[in-house]
Amino acid sequence: MTPPVPNPHPARAASSATAGSPGTFSTTERAHGIARVGPLVALGIAAAFAGVIAFATGVAATWLLPLALLAFGAWLAWGAKISVTVGADHARFRAPLVSRTLSRSDVTAVIVTSDDGMNPSAINWPAAPVTVAGDRMLRFSMGGTAVVTVSTSTGSGVQFVARDRDTAQRIADAFQH
Repeated sequence: MTPPVPNPHPARAASSATAGSPGTFSTTERAHGIARVGPLVALGIAAAFAGVIAFATGVAATWLLPLALLAFGAWLAWGAKISVTVGADHARFRAPLVSRTLSRSDVTAVIVTSDDGMNPSAINWPAAPVTVAGDRMLRFSMGGTAVVTVSTSTGSGVQFVARDRDTAQRIADAFQH
């Protein structure tokens, strides 16, 4: 009987947090559950229709559209992520095609609340504009159950949806240190 061999490629967590140098906190959120499967199914259906059209036309170049839709769906489901890094003097929030940096000296409030993980705007992208208590903010969400709302004196606040309340609280705590 041979001994078990450890997996050289351990499964990646949907959320990971690291504490780098003192005063630095970083966490990354990836899509999970329906947030992962939903776009892949929708883009898969669109790719199937595009494939039928490509097959019917007989033009080889038309196969690029269904392939591009499938590739985009796979990237969105498994590669897209949002992250926040809280450093000594600034906090950086990132999503695909979007980044926002806030000076920690401008932060006026950091609040953790429960959330449904859905984007309330018509734009369903990992970063979308929202209005919270009359303030325009940028919402970073890959789905989750808690949100960290960071308000600033400059009016450029951010909401970051975390997978769970514990992760959201760790993000908020990083702003307090």
